[in-house]
Amino acid sequence: MTRRSSTAGGRRYLALVVALTGLATAVLIVTDGTGPLQWTVAIPFLLVLPGYAFLSAVRPAAHRTSGGLGDGYEIGEPGWPIRLALAMALSVVIVGVIGVALNVTVGVTRGPAVLAIGSTTILFAIVASLRRETGAHGRAGGERSTDGRSASAILGRTTLQWVVLLIAALTLLTAVGFAATSPGSDQSFSEFYVLNETANGTLTATDLPETMSEGEGRPLHFGIENHERRQLTYDVVVQSARVGPGGNVTDVERLDGFDVAVDSGERAVVERTVVPTEPGQQRLQFLLYTDGVPAEPTAENATTVLHLWVDVSADDGSTGPVSSPV
Repeated sequence: MTRRSSTAGGRRYLALVVALTGLATAVLIVTDGTGPLQWTVAIPFLLVLPGYAFLSAVRPAAHRTSGGLGDGYEIGEPGWPIRLALAMALSVVIVGVIGVALNVTVGVTRGPAVLAIGSTTILFAIVASLRRETGAHGRAGGERSTDGRSASAILGRTTLQWVVLLIAALTLLTAVGFAATSPGSDQSFSEFYVLNETANGTLTATDLPETMSEGEGRPLHFGIENHERRQLTYDVVVQSARVGPGGNVTDVERLDGFDVAVDSGERAVVERTVVPTEPGQQRLQFLLYTDGVPAEPTAENATTVLHLWVDVSADDGSTGPVSSPV
């Protein structure tokens, strides 16, 4: 293979990298979900193309041999098993670095992540193409002499190369399996929790009240975090439920209710006063709704439900009937 054809072949590989990267970027941005099409383009996009482009940029193609079993291999360059393993390993590192950078800036979401990885890969490919062109001109005045052996013959298709490739392939399969069974970074959800204010003014979720007094209010703080990627108006209903000895709910009373608008990515903490009206052991229920409150709010139709068992004392200090929590 001549020097000109070697350089042209390298450019064709880099053009293919750019084309595949552009295709994957378009598919992952335009389409939603994680179906077969998305997986088909995402695997090389995340785990092969960035590392290959980076490897080509930092070590552009050298003069290639002609003839022989290893035609087209670079003299002194590793064979394809090692290059593929390096490409996969470097891809994991590059994608990880981009993820960390996004996490401390705009946040890790699907759109910015795809654009960042795609543009980085294409940038590496452009640098590699320029370096190949420069290297080809630099060798115009003279050509390295060889003993006629291919790189495959010089390096040998060693067991080490295939072991490295096997390890990289297993790492690739593990990463794909983990990604397939883990929730995606673009998953939408809301967080809901109850906080109590301590004596020093700190809000905590680990020191909630266990006792209350009939007819006397007890302030509680309700925290809501919006990760739904859109603004939402949340509704919260506070109920007091009496539970019988068999664990069945015998009576439910509504104590309070409110709504609050929370922007995407933001958190709201709302202070409310909860006032039990009857003595005895009761289960306070805090129901969160994201699509409005139904006519009969229950634990079964709420988006999220939190429970808090409290002993409510009567005006005379008694606690009334007691039922066992279940």
